[in-house]
Amino acid sequence: MFLSLVACQRKERKKYNPLNTSMQGKPLEIKDHLPSFLCQSSVPKEIQINAKKIYQSDSLIENYTYIRLETCEESLIGDIDEMCADENYLFILDKKNQKVLQFDTNGLFIRSLGSCGRGPHEYVGVCNMAIDKNNKEVCLVDAGAGKLLFFNYKGQCVRVEPMYYMFSEMAFVDSFRVHHVDRAHNENIPSVDLFHLIVSDKKQEPLYCDFPMSEIHRQSFYFSLPNPLSVGADGLYYNSPLSDTLWRVTSKGCDAAYVLKFPDRDVSFTNEEVATMSYDDYSKRKKEMDTYGGLLHVTRKFVYFTILDKEQYVSSVLYSRRTGKVRYYGVVQLPQFGKRRLGDYYANSSFDYLFHDSLFVKVLQPYQVLHRFKSGDDNIYYESLRREDRRMLDGWKEEDNPILMLVNPKSF
Repeated sequence: MFLSLVACQRKERKKYNPLNTSMQGKPLEIKDHLPSFLCQSSVPKEIQINAKKIYQSDSLIENYTYIRLETCEESLIGDIDEMCADENYLFILDKKNQKVLQFDTNGLFIRSLGSCGRGPHEYVGVCNMAIDKNNKEVCLVDAGAGKLLFFNYKGQCVRVEPMYYMFSEMAFVDSFRVHHVDRAHNENIPSVDLFHLIVSDKKQEPLYCDFPMSEIHRQSFYFSLPNPLSVGADGLYYNSPLSDTLWRVTSKGCDAAYVLKFPDRDVSFTNEEVATMSYDDYSKRKKEMDTYGGLLHVTRKFVYFTILDKEQYVSSVLYSRRTGKVRYYGVVQLPQFGKRRLGDYYANSSFDYLFHDSLFVKVLQPYQVLHRFKSGDDNIYYESLRREDRRMLDGWKEEDNPILMLVNPKSF
């Protein structure tokens, strides 16, 4: 834990033009020095990491439901890179095909948001998508064109803002924005260069920042975690590959919400190691111990994340926020008697997203599922399914859009 104190002195302010010089936008005034996050003094809850007992995933799951995303010419999806849910809508980003698609929560396709191109309301390369639930808007981060596009839930582009500094991921907290800089270079604006997190106002003016990274980290660690910013049921969470602490970011500062306690050490990496460690050193150390694997999701009842063991095998972990108990779960075994649910075979793998702050989402690709369960007439996996699950599977086609499996864990 740390508390940042900032001296009361006048800060110089400089004006910076939009990154894309062809975009219309007034110069943005940015301080030459920014204060650090005010880190709260609350004591983080400890999550004891000691995977002595592995539970079968089916014993931890209350039920599964499925959303079939409508398949039509306009709605074809390659991969789901990001998914956000609010009210009765699902928003999906497919980066490879540069599509942002809107569905209802039954999977019915509604519309595409914008399209590829260089027009005023078009995008060149969307790298991130964020939901502003207060204003009912979807923000697309078009780093390729250096702009932000805001769409309302009716699919209308309500405004376009220029970007003044580079970031690859953003989220909304109250009336503020949180930017994750990742590997982006902002040498022209030193006060936001080499920082992981920046909190700005709605005009993009940076207010404070923290979690600085060295140059070697910027070039080495940008790909090491899939979702450093994770919108949970009670706010925005941030996690780093070099830290055992899970931080909650608020409009007032940054709070150490949870800390992972491994049985063989106090911390995974010391402060000195964090400041100087290269990715090669990091990879070598990871082979010597269990480490935090990322994929953080926080619901009202649970904290979900993954652990990497020495062989780089991924273990899924559920932590009950109510009781403080921890459950590790793995692959289900084929039963000698009785039938399995389709979801039992997939809930042991990593959860991909949250659905309305309460359910976990696993994305299923129909062609992969059908190949596994229907590759032969005597396939043991297909025969092990319940009748209703086999009937559901018989209605799927390999060319269908991805299917969302919603997972509701049992309380423990």
